[in-house]
Amino acid sequence: MASMTGQIVLAAGEKKSLAAGLQNTETSDTAFSLFFQQLIIQNNGSNSARLGDVTVDATHGIVLGASGSTNAGSFINYGSYIQDWFVFSTAGTTIDFLYVK
Repeated sequence: MASMTGQIVLAAGEKKSLAAGLQNTETSDTAFSLFFQQLIIQNNGSNSARLGDVTVDATHGIVLGASGSTNAGSFINYGSYIQDWFVFSTAGTTIDFLYVK
């Protein structure tokens, strides 16, 4: 199993797929069909964010608290496709993630 990292910078009110945060060397894997076994995600900004599917918004999705808070991260321990996960923030923030293929 190989682990890879990614980062997404969100503007206020922006939603992005985790696939948008992949590094160029990983997109040769066809990011839109990239399957992972495990995902660790962390909010490194001073504002909260949300994690979920394409419907994630200001009121839907798993809350990722501001950096340093007890709920600033999440761990997903089952297989899924990277493009099926989205993050949203009402204020700009930076999301880092690590996934295991």
